[in-house]
Amino acid sequence: MSQREVPWDTRAAWRGILALIVIDFIFVVVVSALGTVVGLPNPLMVGVLTSLLYAGIAVLVYYLTGSHWRELAFNKFSYFKAAGYVALSFAGVLFFGQIWASLLKMVGISSPDSSVPILKLFGNTPFGFVVIFLLTVIIAPVGEEIFFRSFLYQAFRQRYGIVVGILISATIFALFHFSMFAALPVFIFIGALLGLMFETFHSVYPAIMLHALNNFFFFIIFVLTSR
Repeated sequence: MSQREVPWDTRAAWRGILALIVIDFIFVVVVSALGTVVGLPNPLMVGVLTSLLYAGIAVLVYYLTGSHWRELAFNKFSYFKAAGYVALSFAGVLFFGQIWASLLKMVGISSPDSSVPILKLFGNTPFGFVVIFLLTVIIAPVGEEIFFRSFLYQAFRQRYGIVVGILISATIFALFHFSMFAALPVFIFIGALLGLMFETFHSVYPAIMLHALNNFFFFIIFVLTSR
Protein backbone atom coordinates (compact mmCIF):
# COMPACT_ATOMS: atom_id res chain seq x y z
CA MET A 1 0.00 0.00 0.00
CA SER A 2 1.50 3.34 -1.01
CA GLN A 3 1.80 6.18 1.42
CA ARG A 4 -0.66 9.00 0.96
CA GLU A 5 -0.18 12.58 1.98
CA VAL A 6 -2.30 13.61 4.92
CA PRO A 7 -4.32 16.85 4.82
CA TRP A 8 -2.66 18.32 7.92
CA ASP A 9 0.89 19.55 8.42
CA THR A 10 3.46 19.97 11.17
CA ARG A 11 1.88 23.25 12.25
CA ALA A 12 -1.26 21.33 13.14
CA ALA A 13 0.93 18.74 14.90
CA TRP A 14 2.64 21.36 17.05
CA ARG A 15 -0.71 22.95 17.86
CA GLY A 16 -1.89 19.52 18.93
CA ILE A 17 1.13 19.09 21.20
CA LEU A 18 0.57 22.46 22.85
CA ALA A 19 -3.12 21.71 23.26
CA LEU A 20 -2.31 18.33 24.84
CA ILE A 21 0.01 20.04 27.33
CA VAL A 22 -2.86 22.34 28.31
CA ILE A 23 -5.32 19.43 28.53
CA ASP A 24 -2.91 17.43 30.71
CA PHE A 25 -2.33 20.43 32.97
CA ILE A 26 -6.07 20.95 33.42
CA PHE A 27 -6.46 17.24 34.13
CA VAL A 28 -3.82 17.31 36.87
CA VAL A 29 -5.34 20.43 38.45
CA VAL A 30 -8.87 18.99 38.41
CA VAL A 31 -7.78 15.61 39.81
CA SER A 32 -5.78 17.32 42.57
CA ALA A 33 -8.65 19.65 43.45
CA LEU A 34 -11.33 16.96 43.49
CA GLY A 35 -8.97 14.60 45.26
CA THR A 36 -8.66 17.12 48.07
CA VAL A 37 -12.44 17.33 48.34
CA VAL A 38 -13.49 13.68 48.02
CA GLY A 39 -10.21 12.08 49.04
CA LEU A 40 -7.82 9.71 47.31
CA PRO A 41 -7.61 6.97 46.21
CA ASN A 42 -10.85 7.24 44.26
CA PRO A 43 -10.77 4.96 41.20
CA LEU A 44 -14.24 5.93 39.98
CA MET A 45 -13.50 9.65 39.94
CA VAL A 46 -10.04 9.26 38.42
CA GLY A 47 -11.36 6.76 35.88
CA VAL A 48 -14.14 9.09 34.73
CA LEU A 49 -11.78 12.06 34.48
CA THR A 50 -9.18 10.05 32.60
CA SER A 51 -11.82 8.83 30.16
CA LEU A 52 -12.85 12.46 29.61
CA LEU A 53 -9.18 13.29 29.01
CA TYR A 54 -8.96 10.76 26.18
CA ALA A 55 -12.30 11.90 24.80
CA GLY A 56 -10.85 15.40 24.70
CA ILE A 57 -7.81 14.09 22.81
CA ALA A 58 -10.11 12.43 20.26
CA VAL A 59 -12.00 15.70 19.76
CA LEU A 60 -8.69 17.53 19.42
CA VAL A 61 -7.48 15.17 16.69
CA TYR A 62 -10.83 15.40 14.90
CA TYR A 63 -10.57 19.19 14.89
CA LEU A 64 -6.90 19.47 13.89
CA THR A 65 -7.19 16.94 11.07
CA GLY A 66 -10.18 18.74 9.61
CA SER A 67 -12.39 15.75 10.46
CA HIS A 68 -10.41 13.54 8.04
CA TRP A 69 -10.78 10.37 10.11
CA ARG A 70 -10.13 8.13 7.12
CA GLU A 71 -6.59 9.50 6.89
CA LEU A 72 -5.73 8.29 10.42
CA ALA A 73 -4.76 4.86 9.05
CA PHE A 74 -7.63 2.68 10.20
CA ASN A 75 -6.53 0.27 7.49
CA LYS A 76 -6.75 -3.50 7.11
CA PHE A 77 -3.61 -5.49 7.91
CA SER A 78 -2.30 -9.04 8.09
CA TYR A 79 -3.29 -10.32 11.54
CA PHE A 80 -0.81 -13.21 11.72
CA LYS A 81 2.09 -11.13 10.43
CA ALA A 82 1.22 -8.33 12.86
CA ALA A 83 1.04 -10.79 15.76
CA GLY A 84 4.57 -11.95 14.97
CA TYR A 85 5.88 -8.40 14.74
CA VAL A 86 4.12 -7.48 17.98
CA ALA A 87 5.63 -10.45 19.84
CA LEU A 88 9.12 -9.72 18.51
CA SER A 89 8.84 -6.01 19.29
CA PHE A 90 7.59 -6.69 22.80
CA ALA A 91 10.54 -9.00 23.42
CA GLY A 92 12.75 -6.12 22.29
CA VAL A 93 11.07 -3.79 24.77
CA LEU A 94 11.72 -6.20 27.63
CA PHE A 95 15.32 -6.76 26.55
CA PHE A 96 16.06 -3.05 26.21
CA GLY A 97 14.35 -2.34 29.52
CA GLN A 98 16.52 -4.87 31.31
CA ILE A 99 19.70 -3.51 29.74
CA TRP A 100 18.77 0.04 30.67
CA ALA A 101 17.90 -0.95 34.24
CA SER A 102 21.29 -2.70 34.53
CA LEU A 103 23.11 0.38 33.24
CA LEU A 104 21.28 2.57 35.75
CA LYS A 105 22.20 0.17 38.55
CA MET A 106 25.86 0.29 37.53
CA VAL A 107 25.93 4.06 37.98
CA GLY A 108 23.97 3.93 41.22
CA ILE A 109 20.57 5.09 39.93
CA SER A 110 17.45 3.20 40.93
CA SER A 111 14.91 2.31 38.29
CA PRO A 112 11.85 4.58 38.57
CA ASP A 113 8.83 3.10 40.35
CA SER A 114 5.53 4.22 38.84
CA SER A 115 3.36 2.12 41.15
CA VAL A 116 3.30 4.67 43.99
CA PRO A 117 1.37 7.43 42.17
CA ILE A 118 -0.96 4.83 40.63
CA LEU A 119 -1.79 3.37 44.04
CA LYS A 120 -2.33 6.89 45.39
CA LEU A 121 -4.94 7.55 42.70
CA PHE A 122 -6.63 4.16 42.31
CA GLY A 123 -5.79 2.18 45.45
CA ASN A 124 -5.27 -1.58 45.42
CA THR A 125 -8.86 -2.81 45.55
CA PRO A 126 -10.36 -5.15 42.92
CA PHE A 127 -12.47 -2.28 41.56
CA GLY A 128 -9.39 -0.09 41.32
CA PHE A 129 -7.58 -2.80 39.35
CA VAL A 130 -10.52 -3.11 36.95
CA VAL A 131 -10.47 0.64 36.32
CA ILE A 132 -6.69 0.61 35.80
CA PHE A 133 -7.04 -2.28 33.33
CA LEU A 134 -9.73 -0.51 31.31
CA LEU A 135 -7.73 2.71 31.16
CA THR A 136 -4.25 1.33 30.51
CA VAL A 137 -4.94 -1.73 28.36
CA ILE A 138 -7.92 -0.57 26.32
CA ILE A 139 -8.53 3.19 26.36
CA ALA A 140 -4.97 4.52 26.53
CA PRO A 141 -3.50 2.42 23.67
CA VAL A 142 -6.32 3.45 21.32
CA GLY A 143 -6.31 7.13 22.22
CA GLU A 144 -2.55 7.54 22.36
CA GLU A 145 -1.79 5.69 19.13
CA ILE A 146 -4.34 7.77 17.27
CA PHE A 147 -2.70 10.94 18.60
CA PHE A 148 1.01 10.05 18.52
CA ARG A 149 1.13 7.79 15.47
CA SER A 150 -1.92 8.47 13.26
CA PHE A 151 -1.83 12.22 13.85
CA LEU A 152 1.67 13.33 14.92
CA TYR A 153 3.84 10.76 13.17
CA GLN A 154 2.12 11.12 9.81
CA ALA A 155 2.55 14.90 9.91
CA PHE A 156 6.25 14.68 10.80
CA ARG A 157 6.89 11.86 8.30
CA GLN A 158 5.34 13.92 5.54
CA ARG A 159 7.63 16.85 6.39
CA TYR A 160 10.88 15.16 7.45
CA GLY A 161 10.75 11.55 6.25
CA ILE A 162 10.25 8.21 8.00
CA VAL A 163 13.31 8.06 10.28
CA VAL A 164 13.11 11.63 11.57
CA GLY A 165 9.33 11.38 11.82
CA ILE A 166 9.59 8.28 13.99
CA LEU A 167 12.26 9.85 16.22
CA ILE A 168 10.35 13.10 16.72
CA SER A 169 7.04 11.41 17.49
CA ALA A 170 8.74 8.84 19.75
CA THR A 171 10.52 11.57 21.72
CA ILE A 172 7.31 13.54 22.16
CA PHE A 173 5.54 10.34 23.20
CA ALA A 174 8.26 9.70 25.78
CA LEU A 175 8.11 13.24 27.17
CA PHE A 176 4.40 12.86 27.80
CA HIS A 177 4.94 9.56 29.63
CA PHE A 178 8.08 9.51 31.71
CA SER A 179 7.79 10.36 35.39
CA MET A 180 11.53 10.39 35.96
CA PHE A 181 14.33 11.41 33.60
CA ALA A 182 16.00 8.03 34.03
CA ALA A 183 13.12 6.32 32.20
CA LEU A 184 13.16 8.61 29.16
CA PRO A 185 15.28 6.37 26.85
CA VAL A 186 12.98 3.40 27.48
CA PHE A 187 9.92 5.36 26.43
CA ILE A 188 11.72 6.70 23.36
CA PHE A 189 12.59 3.12 22.41
CA ILE A 190 8.98 2.01 22.86
CA GLY A 191 7.73 5.00 20.89
CA ALA A 192 10.14 4.21 18.06
CA LEU A 193 8.94 0.60 17.89
CA LEU A 194 5.34 1.79 17.81
CA GLY A 195 6.24 4.13 14.95
CA LEU A 196 7.92 1.30 13.07
CA MET A 197 4.87 -0.88 13.62
CA PHE A 198 2.64 1.85 12.21
CA GLU A 199 4.92 2.38 9.22
CA THR A 200 5.35 -1.32 8.48
CA PHE A 201 1.65 -2.06 8.25
CA HIS A 202 0.39 1.40 7.22
CA SER A 203 -2.24 0.90 9.90
CA VAL A 204 -2.71 2.12 13.45
CA TYR A 205 -4.14 -1.19 14.66
CA PRO A 206 -0.84 -3.13 15.02
CA ALA A 207 0.61 -0.21 17.00
CA ILE A 208 -2.43 -0.34 19.27
CA MET A 209 -1.86 -4.09 19.70
CA LEU A 210 1.77 -3.62 20.74
CA HIS A 211 0.89 -0.74 23.05
CA ALA A 212 -1.89 -2.78 24.68
CA LEU A 213 0.35 -5.84 25.13
CA ASN A 214 3.06 -3.75 26.73
CA ASN A 215 0.59 -2.10 29.12
CA PHE A 216 -1.09 -5.42 29.91
CA PHE A 217 2.23 -7.01 30.87
CA PHE A 218 3.09 -4.21 33.26
CA PHE A 219 -0.48 -4.20 34.57
CA ILE A 220 -0.03 -7.84 35.59
CA ILE A 221 3.30 -7.00 37.27
CA PHE A 222 1.64 -4.07 39.04
CA VAL A 223 -1.21 -6.23 40.37
CA LEU A 224 1.11 -9.00 41.54
CA THR A 225 3.47 -6.62 43.36
CA SER A 226 0.89 -4.31 44.95
CA ARG A 227 -1.27 -6.85 46.75
